[in-house]
Amino acid sequence: MIRIITLLSGHGLASLSTLARNLLIARLLGPQDYGLAVALVLLAAAAEMGTTLGLPQLIVSHKKGASRKFQGVLHSIQIARGLLGAVMVLFCAAPLANLLGAPEVASLLRWAAIVPLVLGFTHLDPYRAQRHRKHLPHSLVLAIPATLSVAAIWPVSAWQTGPQIMLSLLLVQACASVAVSHLISRRPYRVCLQSSQVRQVLRYGLPLMGNGILLFAVLHGEKLVAGAGLGLAEMGLLAMGFALTLTPALILARSFQAYYLPKLRQDRSPVLGLSTLLGGSYLIAVASLAPLLVPFLGAGFAGLISVIPLLACLAALRLPKSALATAALASGRTHLPAIANLPRLLALPIIWLSFGWGGGIETLIRVAILSEITGVGIGILLAHTTPFPTRDILVASVIAGLILSDQLSLATLTCVIGWTLYAVGPSPLRIRSTA
Repeated sequence: MIRIITLLSGHGLASLSTLARNLLIARLLGPQDYGLAVALVLLAAAAEMGTTLGLPQLIVSHKKGASRKFQGVLHSIQIARGLLGAVMVLFCAAPLANLLGAPEVASLLRWAAIVPLVLGFTHLDPYRAQRHRKHLPHSLVLAIPATLSVAAIWPVSAWQTGPQIMLSLLLVQACASVAVSHLISRRPYRVCLQSSQVRQVLRYGLPLMGNGILLFAVLHGEKLVAGAGLGLAEMGLLAMGFALTLTPALILARSFQAYYLPKLRQDRSPVLGLSTLLGGSYLIAVASLAPLLVPFLGAGFAGLISVIPLLACLAALRLPKSALATAALASGRTHLPAIANLPRLLALPIIWLSFGWGGGIETLIRVAILSEITGVGIGILLAHTTPFPTRDILVASVIAGLILSDQLSLATLTCVIGWTLYAVGPSPLRIRSTA
């Protein structure tokens, strides 16, 4: 229980800090300039996700993950990742500025290249502690930098204006993340290269890199399409909607993965049913609480109220999808998450076409939900999930329907019944486990 609380507190504090930062910046800037600030975040995220090789997961799950030499190889690859990410940002800055109809901000966007360059020198030793289910070091690396980035808003906003504020905060968080990772590491930082181990890392990580690119499209593609098709103000509005509903879900999904990945190395515990019920609970919480924060943002963001239930449904689907990805990582089938993310990528042209037919943000979200459901279904089929949690999926589906029908009380009652049945034992509808 203490391990779970430690893990969730670190991820939870990081989540709340990120959300607080976005809320404060959105209030300072308004939808239009917040859209440009989001563009900076997108470039930093593209560099991170487009070069991901699963190094933190590998140091936990690989049989040589505790080796000093193997850790040194991972550090060398991490530095190369940072360099590659910086180059990606420099090349993508001008095209992104042109896509958003603001070519004059290309020079500002190029400064985001410093973020991946700095993160390339992160010490990976805090992740090694998770091999022994010690989550405090990882939690500190997450929570402290995110908290510092919030504390830096006031001094930064005193001498900067506009989207430059977001750039400075991203740099503060990146530098703090690297500093904290080195300060709390138990081993000295070292780099080394060994061709055989580099090949092992690339075999493990290249499918994850492909999935990272797909995941970037999943998490941020709709924002880019909205910015190009509807304008920066609509992009800022949608990005804030994702911040309110999706950011905590991603942190919860990462906590789920960090906790269960070491466990799944030793046994194949069924995690899909648990994650599905967590998704239903999360949906209720977000649909209840997120609307309370919208008035704080100002009149420019009032349009979010009507689409929060849809955005909450979309965010809740990340939890069962993350459970499937965790099981795939534990078994070394790193290609499965990429396949499950393909439907969301293929939906982007449909969203673009819908704008020409008079569609808006609500149409975008509905298409994204359908594609995400398809991705989860494909993930379940490919993972050969047994036992199949029929009852848990049915409960979560009923909760979603009630939330979209504005029946919050009934949705909460259904959720309580679902958790009670889960605690009692396996559903008679489940397929008997063969693994």
